[in-house]
Amino acid sequence: MLAISKSVSKLFAYFTRVFCGATVYCQTDLTVDVRRIYIANHTSHLDAAIIWASLPEELRNTVRPVAAKDYWDRNSIRRYIACKLLNALLLVRPSKIQNKDISLRETIFEGLNGLVDAVNEGSSLIIFPEGTRSANEEIQGFKSGIFYIAERCAEVEFVPVYINNLNRIFPKGEILPLPLLSRIQFGEPFKLNDGEKRREFIKRAKDNILRLRDGCDE
Repeated sequence: MLAISKSVSKLFAYFTRVFCGATVYCQTDLTVDVRRIYIANHTSHLDAAIIWASLPEELRNTVRPVAAKDYWDRNSIRRYIACKLLNALLLVRPSKIQNKDISLRETIFEGLNGLVDAVNEGSSLIIFPEGTRSANEEIQGFKSGIFYIAERCAEVEFVPVYINNLNRIFPKGEILPLPLLSRIQFGEPFKLNDGEKRREFIKRAKDNILRLRDGCDE
């Protein structure tokens, strides 16, 4: 954690959980100190913070959310939350590249290589494979980035996470969040299987989150 006291970090996590009315359900032991990639559906700017805040205090220092640089680097408050409190990895979204001299492909792979480096250095990550927030509760198609990471970090576990109701607390296009109840469901870890192809892995990753969603409806 970058130059931030444990007490401030703990207070921020507590406030986030209380404000979001978060109830956490786990199908895996979150206290295990192993490198993991937490993959979740994405409907709110609060998603990364609530997953991070839902993890055990002793693990938060090594868990880094992956977030959009164009949003979190927009002003000093957002930058402080992202960089100081969450220790996030801020990536340039390809859709936000305005300089035509910058290679889209190189930007994507530079960002992915940065994530692989972070994992190899001992960090766990929080990633939203849809790439952008959904305007509703429907889970969009997953990007290929998680397969790229899985290939290069084969020993790392992927943990599916389903976030329910945060899109109502902080809906897309709104400036201020509303305090309501939410549910954070952590599923069972999985890894890239030997010989598993990109499409198969991405489908399996999405299906794991869909099963968590369907379980919430039962």
